[in-house]
Amino acid sequence: MQQTNREKKSADIVIADDSPVQLEALRYELEKNGHRVRSGINGMEALEHVRSSPPDLIISDVIMPIMNGYEFCREIRKNPAYERIPVILLTALTDTQDVALALESGADSFITKPFNSEYLQVRIRQILSIEHKLRALDTGKNPFAVSFDGTMYHIASGREQMFEFLLTAYEVAIMKQREVIHTEEKLRKTNENLSDLNRIISICNSALPAKEMFELLVQTIVEVLDFEFGAIYLFDDDRTSVRLQCYYELIPAYNAFMDLLGSLDPKVSPNAEALVNGECGFFDLTLDPPHLEREKIIFEAMGAKAYVLLPVKAADQILGTIVLVSTTEHSFADKETGLLESVGREVGSAVKRLLLQHRIEAANEEMNQYLQILRQANKKLNLLSGITRHDINNQLTVLMGFLLLMENKRPDPVMDEYYSKVTNAARRISAMIQFTKEYEEIGVHAPLWQDCSTLVDTAIKQITLGKISVNNEIPAGTELLADPLVIKVFYNLMDNAVRYGGKITTIRFLVKDCNGAHLLVCEDDGDGIPTDEKEKIFERGYGKNTGLGLALSREILDITGTMITETGEPGSGARFEMTVPEKMWRIVGKDK
Repeated sequence: MQQTNREKKSADIVIADDSPVQLEALRYELEKNGHRVRSGINGMEALEHVRSSPPDLIISDVIMPIMNGYEFCREIRKNPAYERIPVILLTALTDTQDVALALESGADSFITKPFNSEYLQVRIRQILSIEHKLRALDTGKNPFAVSFDGTMYHIASGREQMFEFLLTAYEVAIMKQREVIHTEEKLRKTNENLSDLNRIISICNSALPAKEMFELLVQTIVEVLDFEFGAIYLFDDDRTSVRLQCYYELIPAYNAFMDLLGSLDPKVSPNAEALVNGECGFFDLTLDPPHLEREKIIFEAMGAKAYVLLPVKAADQILGTIVLVSTTEHSFADKETGLLESVGREVGSAVKRLLLQHRIEAANEEMNQYLQILRQANKKLNLLSGITRHDINNQLTVLMGFLLLMENKRPDPVMDEYYSKVTNAARRISAMIQFTKEYEEIGVHAPLWQDCSTLVDTAIKQITLGKISVNNEIPAGTELLADPLVIKVFYNLMDNAVRYGGKITTIRFLVKDCNGAHLLVCEDDGDGIPTDEKEKIFERGYGKNTGLGLALSREILDITGTMITETGEPGSGARFEMTVPEKMWRIVGKDK
């Protein structure tokens, strides 16, 4: 007798669900708790299992093809052979009509989807209990009609069974409300964490100097994440030691501990896990006291109960660690550890940026010092070359004076030849000295906007043209941004044409636009430049005289990115094209 009154711990259960995933999940949960399970993918298949061998309990989904859960439950209640088998319906419970239909179909209880494993087992135990079976005997044979929300329902359940059913509905509603409250609390906490993280990220992305950024970061991390002490440690340049950069405290100062706080040993545990392996360390000191004497002294004095080591990482590079200490216990749940790990990554990115910035500044400082040395050396060199040029020019003046005295006293043709060679050599030396002086001045002064037409007119006045005419077709107001020595370019182009143009009669300056580029053109009707010499004429020392004029011209134009090339047809005259960048060209007094 005692055996029959005991509640069954193991039951034969038929389940019906058209979702293979949910069916297997339900089967696993039931078999895990010792129940025997038979299943069907709709009410019709499950009904066959019931007819072949009535089970202790039926659990059925509501929405299924062929025969849904309500129809399945009604079929069970029609047959006296198994009308007393308890039925639990799985429903989403999205409407009050769900409860009414479940009662009308004769269900004993329901469970909402997705089901809670623990609650499922509680409901099964209640349904299989003797008390429930006794209440089920009170089920009326004659249904009574109930009108709700404009719909008439016919319910055969007894009062006690109906009361139990409605209590279940209320219990489910409370569970749902708790889930909503829990979700809202999780959302609120997530938003708080995001807000805290955003505060830290904004500091990491600020343009503060390193010391100020570290101090503000540590203070913010300690205050918003509920710790009482925080510190940032970074590796030295040689990565042999980890040094304290700054710390912030809400508990006593511990100035006496600064020797202990000043550095961390990266080779010992747990420091090595953070500083070598890049792993975060979360320690409940009430359960896991520190094994290093240094930490024992510090934590005991602080009254610490929790300790955190966060690697400061940028990509795969470990730059240091953040140390956090709390005088209250921390559970270090996933959310808290996830937030702390995010803080470590953000600080790592900021530290990496600061280190790169520091290296750039150091490189710039080193470069500035190097440039200063170069400027000083260049200044001395210029002074020396100026003195040398002055002395050589004095000697050349004396030499040219003696050559002038010898001009009418050359006794024979051989001496005549030697005299010409010496005179030409003296002139070349003088021209080379002048070139070095002008070359040193290129780029010394800032580029200027200069009127191209005026430059041509000025250069004409400096040259003896003889019978050669110059046509200046450059419109007034056409300006070029160039080195102040650019007048030399126009002078050299005309000087070369006069000296080496052969049967030249006309030199012409004009402006052209070609494929969006601005061209300054100097062309003549002389002999032209042989094809194999078009580039060589710009080399230093190449030519019939000093070979320096065109080399100097190219250097002067290159200061502002203007390119000069020779494009004329050999035998039909020379043509020099200067291609001027857009930013170095303008027309004054005319809308662009």
